[in-house]
Amino acid sequence: MELSSHLYKEWRFDKQALPEDLLERGMAKPRVRDEVVSGPMEHVERDKSSNKAATGAGQKMFEVDAEVELVLEDYPYAKDGIEIWTAIETWVTEYCNIFYHNDNDVKEDEEIQEWWNEIQTEGHADRKEGWYDINTFESLVKALTTLIWITSGLHAAVNFGQYGYGGWPPNRPMLLRKFLPKEEEMEGKHIMKFVEEMLPDKFQMKLAIAVMDLLSRHTSDEVYLGQTSPQKERPFIEDHESIIQKKFQEFRENLEAIERNIKERNKEYLLMNRWGYAKIPYKLLYPDTSKSMRPISKEKGKYHPEKTDINERGIPNSISI
Repeated sequence: MELSSHLYKEWRFDKQALPEDLLERGMAKPRVRDEVVSGPMEHVERDKSSNKAATGAGQKMFEVDAEVELVLEDYPYAKDGIEIWTAIETWVTEYCNIFYHNDNDVKEDEEIQEWWNEIQTEGHADRKEGWYDINTFESLVKALTTLIWITSGLHAAVNFGQYGYGGWPPNRPMLLRKFLPKEEEMEGKHIMKFVEEMLPDKFQMKLAIAVMDLLSRHTSDEVYLGQTSPQKERPFIEDHESIIQKKFQEFRENLEAIERNIKERNKEYLLMNRWGYAKIPYKLLYPDTSKSMRPISKEKGKYHPEKTDINERGIPNSISI
């Protein structure tokens, strides 16, 4: 709690968007565009920089239209993440485009304005910096995309790989019983003696393994990004049901194309950061919308995912704990 509280003092909502995060850490630079226009999607000029991943004949390749240019090619989280971010942003833009025709429509939406105000004044009353007004179509899309990214792609990237690091406790011990020795303390002494004294005992190690195992697994009824469509909750959604379903299907297809892109990149052995010395491919940001289900009994409706893997891939539709 102390660590979380300390880090939260530096937390800003405007830095939670993936492009801003990468810019802040020097892992990306702004992309130069010919024209930037605020407003619904059909009025925005977009420059397409195609992804270089190979795809099979007849398969769709997802085109990245990010607002930043990555500094490193071999940075899996950024490379895969920016594709996921762009797909979410495209879906959010097209969804909002159905209901908001200009910036004024956004400003006059009382529910949106009250919701955004509550997030700032009630949810984060102690954070006064890092907010922006939702008074344009563009700012609404950015805020929604950021929230969806945090609870889907970002969470998947930082959560489901924990067992890969902590499953062997000496690699990432949950605690140390002694401080790391200073150089002068090591003179004439064996390093392994210090290691044995510093590492947790067996019970603590087993507890850490169990926790990491639990956190790194998906729930049995996990709903993944792109696997469910908006529910019919209000009449105004029903009025646009066909176009919403069409756009959502396009979102799902984009995610499936991204998954193919990632798998192709994971075949490139020159991208060492995707494999490391352990030769384990980076798959934390596989959307896994193509996850197939197989029957486990003759009873109707009894299905479960085909695969079981402690490093299970897939981006959940939301945080479940």
